[in-house]
Amino acid sequence: MDHFNAPGNLDIHQGNLAENWRRFKQSFDIYLIAAEENNKPDAARVAMLLNFAGEDALELYENFTYAEDDKQNLNKVVEQFENYFNPQKSILFERFKFWEYKQEKTETVDEYATRLRTQVKQCQFVAPQNMVRDKFVLGLSNNSVKERLLRGKDPTITKALEIARTIETSKKQIDAMKNTSNACDTNMFKKEENSDINNLQKSRDTKKQTQKSRSYEKRTCQYCGRFHAPRSCPAFGKRCNYCKKIGHFESVCRLKSRRPGRNKDVCTLQRHAKTNNADNSEDRTPTLYCLNDVNSLNNKDSWHVDVKILDKSVNFKIDTGADCNVISEKIFDELKVKNLK
Repeated sequence: MDHFNAPGNLDIHQGNLAENWRRFKQSFDIYLIAAEENNKPDAARVAMLLNFAGEDALELYENFTYAEDDKQNLNKVVEQFENYFNPQKSILFERFKFWEYKQEKTETVDEYATRLRTQVKQCQFVAPQNMVRDKFVLGLSNNSVKERLLRGKDPTITKALEIARTIETSKKQIDAMKNTSNACDTNMFKKEENSDINNLQKSRDTKKQTQKSRSYEKRTCQYCGRFHAPRSCPAFGKRCNYCKKIGHFESVCRLKSRRPGRNKDVCTLQRHAKTNNADNSEDRTPTLYCLNDVNSLNNKDSWHVDVKILDKSVNFKIDTGADCNVISEKIFDELKVKNLK
């Protein structure tokens, strides 16, 4: 017994129960012949059938109604299971299902033919093979295969299946070849496209670099005073001979270019009050005096000038950052300005 595959359990709950029983019965009969168990007593073969069918089938067996001694008769037991799984059917409905069959998109021609052959057994046709052939041709999803089978003399189901299988296999091979060719073409196109993109990008980068270099060539460098390409200033790392700082030449040193006295402290003006008004200095109200005409007489140095005010020469220190020019009260009194506010 160990040399042969035993039938699997009989599924009495899911799927097509009649088909489940048919397959189980077929496997059981094959096993009895292969294992040479056909000559054993009925009681032993009934026990083997129930053992292979499983607990659910055993429960069904116990609930069947038997005549006297039929419970150990294999043919009677099989008949009970046949009646349970194959109740009286509507032949018209079974034929309706048969004629409704069509090849599914994912179904091969062999799988489609197998479905038809299984269903035709329930239809009780007088010529079942002819019915299978007719429905096989009419239900094919590929119109070119259907056209090929309708072109000549009516073929048998075997011949029709052979032709359909050949065309189906050829189509799969052609599709495989096309996919391989398309993949190669796509890869080559991508390589060419990437190459074109890279060349275009390089051209743009070169153009940008050239424009940038030209823009730098038109500007004088603030660190060396010359024209040069980016990142190539000759003053980089060099020490200025004037301010001793690193990074520029003496010729463009900002500290050197400043005017003399720029960093000196701004002179403060001292308020000279009259002696007779010293005690009342805190009570004096600030007064704004306006001068209508200022003329430069001569320059003692580059930062001082003599300015003629009301025919009197007054020396001023120039400060371009001041908002207004001021003089001390002593000088103002010496000018003897009257009624000028």
